[in-house]
Amino acid sequence: MILKIKHETKYEFSEPSNYGVFEARVIPSDNPVQSVRSWSTEISGAEVEANFRDCHCNPVKLASINAPARSLGFIAAGIVETRDTAGILGPDDCAPPPAYYLRETRLTQARDGVRDLASRLGNPRASNVASMHDLSGIVREAIKYEVGATDSKTPAEDAVAAGRGVCQDHAHIFLSAARHMGVPARYVSGYLFVDDRIDQEASHAWAEVFLAGLGWTGFDIANGISPDDRYVRLSVGLDYGDCAPIRGTRIGSGRSRISERLRVEKVGE
Repeated sequence: MILKIKHETKYEFSEPSNYGVFEARVIPSDNPVQSVRSWSTEISGAEVEANFRDCHCNPVKLASINAPARSLGFIAAGIVETRDTAGILGPDDCAPPPAYYLRETRLTQARDGVRDLASRLGNPRASNVASMHDLSGIVREAIKYEVGATDSKTPAEDAVAAGRGVCQDHAHIFLSAARHMGVPARYVSGYLFVDDRIDQEASHAWAEVFLAGLGWTGFDIANGISPDDRYVRLSVGLDYGDCAPIRGTRIGSGRSRISERLRVEKVGE
């Protein structure tokens, strides 16, 4: 499938910001499930200081505000050809070794709620495709999809307690449970083409686990499937914090307002 994407993010400041540093992770890479035909990233209100790959091998643009600014804008756009591999990415020689993704973070710490979900598997120490699909189903059933019930700083355990969340929470809970079971698991951010609309509310999130004989294999917990050719991968990490499309800090008084527009359009097979 060939997908055309345009992702716009704009920050508006009520008072001028004198300095700021921001990282943009909105650049897809070639890999076994996709090929980038064209891509551009435009930044207004700041200067690009560096282009690099982080410790997870994600492409990153580093930009800074060096003069009083009232706004900051990012536009990422391009065309990506995707392939349906039943969610199987395979080995990833660029990223850290799989064992690295057994690490807990503040957002993925497994406590009683997560451990209870993991224990619902017939064999909580199984690490195969079937058991991971079962775990995905358990998490999806336990967490009702509800926009606004959580935010980007909500830990997996809190989302379990609330019983509500979005794709980000589904991914965090799944990661937490998988790591508790001894299965390397990582967060994935990206885009999802939806048949009935071009304009999207936000980017998407899912998870990948490392399975013997298959390598990294994806699970979209929120939708109950493995990623197919409707998905475009952007970045991976231990949790959302490693994969946020835009993150940074600024010096300046006043409030900031964020607006976002995302279009994902199918333009060919």
